[in-house]
Amino acid sequence: MVDPYHMTPDGDPTTPLRRAGWARWVSRRPWAALGAVVLVAATLAGSAVAARSVAEAQETTTPTILRPTAPVHRSARVVKVRPVRKTHKRAVVTSRRSGQKRVAPLVALPVRGKAMFGISDTLLPYLSSAAQLQHLDAIARTGARWVRVDFSWAAIQSQGPTRFNWAPWDAIVRAATARGLHVLGVVAYTPQWALPTSVNLATPGSYLNPPAHPRAYGTFAGQLAARYGRMGVHAWEIWNEPNIRAFFRPQPNPVTYTAMLKSAYVSIKHNDPGATVVAGGIAPCNSTNGIIATQWLRDLYADGAGGYSKYNYEATFVGMVPASHPQLVVLVKVDDPRGSIFGGVVAAPAFAQIAKFDLQYLSIPPDESRTALSASTG
Repeated sequence: MVDPYHMTPDGDPTTPLRRAGWARWVSRRPWAALGAVVLVAATLAGSAVAARSVAEAQETTTPTILRPTAPVHRSARVVKVRPVRKTHKRAVVTSRRSGQKRVAPLVALPVRGKAMFGISDTLLPYLSSAAQLQHLDAIARTGARWVRVDFSWAAIQSQGPTRFNWAPWDAIVRAATARGLHVLGVVAYTPQWALPTSVNLATPGSYLNPPAHPRAYGTFAGQLAARYGRMGVHAWEIWNEPNIRAFFRPQPNPVTYTAMLKSAYVSIKHNDPGATVVAGGIAPCNSTNGIIATQWLRDLYADGAGGYSKYNYEATFVGMVPASHPQLVVLVKVDDPRGSIFGGVVAAPAFAQIAKFDLQYLSIPPDESRTALSASTG
């Protein structure tokens, strides 16, 4: 077998034919040249057949209702996302040379149902227009229906409280909507004019400090909801990972964050009553670099962040199986769990039962070494 990355004496992998010369390379490796021609021809033919097959194949979106084999907690709500079922249809291709018809290879098409999972792409606002479209195209091809995007207060209002740079985010929202993607906007990062006077503006990452006045943050969040609610954005996340020092400087402060959360919630709801407001995602950490998740949640409820009760919880567990080549996503959500509040304890057993049943039902071979890639929250 000829390795195309060793065609020249210096082993240059980028221009092997130019360095050696086409004629000299063919004279020294006639069988390799013949093999390359055959490979190119086969590739072009296969691409044409695949393109024809995809164009003529049709999808079926008839849903399949799957139920767990054993009962779960009485208050559990099970949501299973399976954009993995496939349908096949034979396409007939006519040969240009002989005129004979033959059946093309099977083409597998994913069924795109109502997917409830998404991808976080924090780089989007800072990419070129072409790169943004490439990212969004790639996200849409995965079957995801949500994209998480930073709406940087520090960038949008960098020039002061009365000036806005909406253009990059307008383009992202329009492009995402055109691809059937919902946007979860992360309202984060403080412009210099809104920082406390104690913050050294020359320090790298000063924008990771919370604002001097939570009301200013809430005002900006409401402006986002007013503008982008008309463009189809109705979900907002308040800051990013506020329980760790890396994103909430100089150190996480539940009291300060709760004040920001309350201000943003009221302002967003005032401008878009149907909007969904979620607390900032919690990062795994230890006591040296932040506040651990369970303590952070308790502090927020104690400071008045909970709209329902200081003692009510939701336990969730989401996982993908098989681990080495995920084809199935399962989310289990338990309202007001009894005993433990942790998803790994309360919801994980139901996940295991559901995933096992679905793998068998869909004839998907399980992973031999690992069962699932998963995450849980309490």
